[in-house]
Amino acid sequence: MAVANFIPEIWRAEVLVNFQARTVIANTVAREYEGDARTGNVVNVTEFERPSIVDYATGNDGGSRTIAPQDLTATGQSILIDQEKAFSFYVDDVDRRQAAGGMDVVTRDASAGLAEDAESFLATTMQTSGTDSSPASELTTGNEAFDYVKGLRTTLSSDSVRAPLDGRTLLVNPEFAGLLLGADSKLTDVDTSGSPEGLRNATIGRLLGFNVVETPLLNPGTATCVAYHRSAVGFVSQLNETEAIRAHNSFKDVVRGLHVYGGRVLRPEACLVGVNPAAV
Repeated sequence: MAVANFIPEIWRAEVLVNFQARTVIANTVAREYEGDARTGNVVNVTEFERPSIVDYATGNDGGSRTIAPQDLTATGQSILIDQEKAFSFYVDDVDRRQAAGGMDVVTRDASAGLAEDAESFLATTMQTSGTDSSPASELTTGNEAFDYVKGLRTTLSSDSVRAPLDGRTLLVNPEFAGLLLGADSKLTDVDTSGSPEGLRNATIGRLLGFNVVETPLLNPGTATCVAYHRSAVGFVSQLNETEAIRAHNSFKDVVRGLHVYGGRVLRPEACLVGVNPAAV
């Protein structure tokens, strides 16, 4: 190619940044089981029965107060870390020089893609393994959606569940959010300044003790919600740092990253799924 005809190209990688779902759902579930997460690991979660509360009365004839220790029974569940997703791409030395600002934005987008994959896994796990609590007939107005959510709240607070009042989330997809936003503005503002960025941006309000969080990854196309307490769902995740290695047969780097994770609905009774039925 003649030098006179050469037209230099400057690549602006930032121009075509993909819209990625940031981590939202993972910030509303139990993460305390995380440790050294490697593919094939199993995290065993043990739950002990609640200790009984008894009277601590004075013994007969002025004797000392006594109490008998209780043998607690324990049940266990396991979270299998069986999901592994990765990315890997070449970065040519010439391309690196032409791409103003470098290729960091591509790596960030790839990492965001791994996060979106895990969020989709969590949304599907909650929908398929939670307790089906769908409305009996189609919800068509905001007030009907509000009354339905009120029923979910009652179930979580019932004697058979007793989910704590703090730590409750109402996860909604855009279709269900559209219903709630028409419920005579019953959604109230909530201060989420202390939350991670993704969760803060996805929180659309507070309703009946729930933080209402929106995600497009929950059952797209059909108005759906999941009402749950954070302890109802366990998630274990390890996003390995991305690394760059030199290609052995060209003037390129290989950039790659690996994410291993697993999750499970630990308390189905405190993970209520509502799918809006179609009109008959």
